[in-house]
Amino acid sequence: MNRQIRRLGIAMAILFLALFVQLNVVQVFRAESYNGNPNNTRAVTRDFNRPRGQIVAADGTVLARSEEVPGSQLGRQRVYPEGALFGHVTGYYSFTAGFSGVEESYNAELSGRTTPQLRDLDEYLLDRDPTADVVLTIAPEVQRVARDQLGARRGSVVALDTRDGSVLALWSYPSYDPTAVSQADQAAAQGARSLLLSDETNPLLARSYRETFFPGSTFKVVTAAAGLTAGAISRDEPRYPREQEFVPPLTNRPIRNFGGSACGGNLLDIMRVSCNTAFSRLAVEMGAPALVERAEAFGFNEEPPVDLPGPAASSISPAAAFEQNTPVLAQTGIGQNAVRASP
Repeated sequence: MNRQIRRLGIAMAILFLALFVQLNVVQVFRAESYNGNPNNTRAVTRDFNRPRGQIVAADGTVLARSEEVPGSQLGRQRVYPEGALFGHVTGYYSFTAGFSGVEESYNAELSGRTTPQLRDLDEYLLDRDPTADVVLTIAPEVQRVARDQLGARRGSVVALDTRDGSVLALWSYPSYDPTAVSQADQAAAQGARSLLLSDETNPLLARSYRETFFPGSTFKVVTAAAGLTAGAISRDEPRYPREQEFVPPLTNRPIRNFGGSACGGNLLDIMRVSCNTAFSRLAVEMGAPALVERAEAFGFNEEPPVDLPGPAASSISPAAAFEQNTPVLAQTGIGQNAVRASP
């Protein structure tokens, strides 16, 4: 009898230990991934009836706030007064769709759940609101200029303050109004999201930081920096021949200048007119290792340092990929073929 009780006790201890280990795996080791999953609406359910901080532009314009909804089970809903102008930046905060954009990146701060906020126990004892507002560096007037200048062309405009890297504008077209997706009426919110998902233009895609493109002539700044660092070029030497086209080694297909124009000269000359033939020559002459190394110093092959979820990494092929492939190297030197960048 004692032996049976002992066996039962050992079995129960093993089961308890297994349960303890599994609880720790779920609650500790996997907690961050579960909480960060946009399909997990438990966190949203927990926080929806609680106060939530505002998202504010650089000039104090309120971009996102919570409003009470009388008679609704959720109690509150997020409202975005600027609509589609900041849709990809603020993102949405939805019971059915989860969250995106700043609403996702700064969810802990907006909901008052960061460690410093939790330490201020007096806020709870005195019934104070522990939430925090998030202030952006984006200026609405610059954002509007970006929107108006791009117009109805699919693409992005990004404006940075070159002194400190602050983002002044982050616009993508087409955009969307997050209020429709975030409303307390779940049937209406789901219907709005379904319409956005079925739209062939993909308005939910933030092209300004989640998609990459050929950088084109903007990459010539990187090519010039690589040439200067490698000692392949200086301000005055070499002087590239004035020509309309350049045929790289290992091909008979020429690289031409815009509009069939001819250009050449020293670094300042070719930079001023964005000379395709000269920069293609420079890329071939200095070689792939120098170009790739300098591109990576500029941030290629890593995600951009923007505090928004899922930014796309700008990329350039490894130096080995250009071996015996000077035509591709020449094209990469002018921002085509083997290099891509987010706006």
